[in-house]
Amino acid sequence: MKTTKNQITMSNHTGYLFLGKLLLIVLLANLFYPNDNTLAAGQTTYYVSTTGNDMNPGTKELPWKTIQKAANILVAGDTALVRAGIYSEFVQIKNSGSKSKGYITFSAYPGEKPVIDGTNLSVSNKNNSLVHVSNASYVILDGFELKNLSSAKNNHFPAGIRVRDNSHHIQITNNNIHHISTSASNGNAHGIHIYGNSSIPMEDIIIRNNEVHHLKTGSSEALTLSGNIDGFIVNRNRIHDNNNIGIDIAGFYQACVKCIDQARNGVVSDNSVYRNSSATNPSYNGVYAAGGIYADGATNVVIERNTSYNNDFGIEIASENFGKVTNNITVRNNLVRHNYGAGIIMGGSESSNGGASYNTIVNNTLIDNDLLHQGYGEITLQWNNVRNRLINNILVSNTKKSLIQKVNKSGHDNVIDYNLLYSSLKEDSIAWKWEGSTYRSWESYKESTGNDSHSLFSNPNFVSPDTLNFDLLSTSPAINKGISSPGLLNDLDLKGQPRIYDENVDIGAFEFQSTATKTDNFKSEQITTKPIVEPLPISNTEPRKESSIDWSKVKVLSKGSTYARSLKMIQNDLNMYLKVDGKSLDQKGQFYLNTDNNELSGFQVHFWKASGAEYLLENGRLYQYTGLGGSDWSWKFVALYKGTSRYSQSTSSIEVSFSPKDLGITSLSPIKIGFVWNDSKVDSIPMNK
Repeated sequence: MKTTKNQITMSNHTGYLFLGKLLLIVLLANLFYPNDNTLAAGQTTYYVSTTGNDMNPGTKELPWKTIQKAANILVAGDTALVRAGIYSEFVQIKNSGSKSKGYITFSAYPGEKPVIDGTNLSVSNKNNSLVHVSNASYVILDGFELKNLSSAKNNHFPAGIRVRDNSHHIQITNNNIHHISTSASNGNAHGIHIYGNSSIPMEDIIIRNNEVHHLKTGSSEALTLSGNIDGFIVNRNRIHDNNNIGIDIAGFYQACVKCIDQARNGVVSDNSVYRNSSATNPSYNGVYAAGGIYADGATNVVIERNTSYNNDFGIEIASENFGKVTNNITVRNNLVRHNYGAGIIMGGSESSNGGASYNTIVNNTLIDNDLLHQGYGEITLQWNNVRNRLINNILVSNTKKSLIQKVNKSGHDNVIDYNLLYSSLKEDSIAWKWEGSTYRSWESYKESTGNDSHSLFSNPNFVSPDTLNFDLLSTSPAINKGISSPGLLNDLDLKGQPRIYDENVDIGAFEFQSTATKTDNFKSEQITTKPIVEPLPISNTEPRKESSIDWSKVKVLSKGSTYARSLKMIQNDLNMYLKVDGKSLDQKGQFYLNTDNNELSGFQVHFWKASGAEYLLENGRLYQYTGLGGSDWSWKFVALYKGTSRYSQSTSSIEVSFSPKDLGITSLSPIKIGFVWNDSKVDSIPMNK
């Protein structure tokens, strides 16, 4: 979706009624999401063009010629807008922004696509990534195409974007990275490489809305976060057609000395990961070993609402280093289908590897994995699995192979229950394998292993599996049969619907909605070569549920006049709820949200001095500010709330519940919110088509 700029009609100021007080709302204290897209106020905007000259002043009329010139000049709060064209250069970013003055921003000129092309560049030990961020902080790289960097030497490590040393507060958004490659026998290459090699942890790393594809990475991965990294988001990216692992969150590879050598406290969400395979990778000699998403030595990471298909493995939770474990990983609400090996594989591949401990695999849907019939089945537990929970998952296979198995007796105290398993074959034709024993019936497997005592063996009754619609029919035995235990659930399923719709949670990644359109489906499977530039919307087929909040007992936090009379707020562990009361509220209204608590950054609402809004909810549609600050009216669609249980509008009230993940906010950061009634007769932002 291209950003469209429209000016608000300002001629009739009597149409504006603003709730004058700014509300300081402290969000959820138990989340760790870094702040998202906190654009600088824009102290100075410079311009770069292939027709420019580095001796120019960098204005729009007299731009610079190279991106490196901008990297040398920009200071905190500055922005470089880069015009379309081919830039054949290595870019070294060493200058930093700051929390108080804002980010240094390198951005594509609106509506244009600058290309950093490595075709004619020679990789060396010094120049090995098209964009190299070193010892820099508060930096944004947005909207570039990076391509065609390669090397045939083992000691060269080509990358599209590499971040290392003491860097932190880095945002990599809306980039298209492809054809980065190594042809060396022991080579390594990356699309995006975040390398925590300092004793000081990297913090607040955001990688969002990028496409990373057609890489030849040797022994490395398409998108990697490794080493001393504390706090990150990998969100809404498309990672595909690479010859090794798609997304890798790693630890224990000696990235740093006297440090915590583990990527940790992060979220991998809403990504589409497909066709990543090492089968043709010379480093793997024909072995299918590439995971779509791999937590390898990581800790405290949530992997949620991703789709992973046609990879060698769907999702891996393991450690390749002896005596080390991947722990406290939550894998929830993912669709994992049609991978060549296991859908989910856990633990070390050998006894000499590490293991996986205290991880939770919950509410995932796994469909027809192990396409090569290697014996993995849908879920395989390998070596050294300890105290993991596999709960509320749907496992479906239509061929003669295992559904779930544990290959040896290592590890202990793994809990497997409240799942739904199914094969279209007869039950006695399925091999139930556990710790070296094979069972020929569902009942004997349960009785002998103690697993799945509350689980079901039954057809899940998907809406249309042949067309990849894995929503549940009303007849599905998965409905309300999951276990709702603290720590197992979050508020949204794979489609962005409330995780508990009825009396209890459903099994699998999709929560049944009684009046949902049966032809609707999560759209991340649709494959194109176009870079993703728009987040996936929340489904608009979800019915409105009556609010369970007794608003009469909630204190009024701000008062307006005749039309918008009062604003109230309440919160629980997962959401922030707002309610506006008044009259004629069925006309268009706008919530402006200052999520970074910075009055100078973001959009400045005309009648709200220094408002600095990063998000706007208009007509039930959530938008994120993408402009340069001030009154530059530029927004990007994020999610549809109207028509879902998150949004209700009548003549007398508007109710909305905001998800922190949609707002990309830090739980400990305050938010300032204002509401505007009927600012114009038409939507200020075009409806999403």
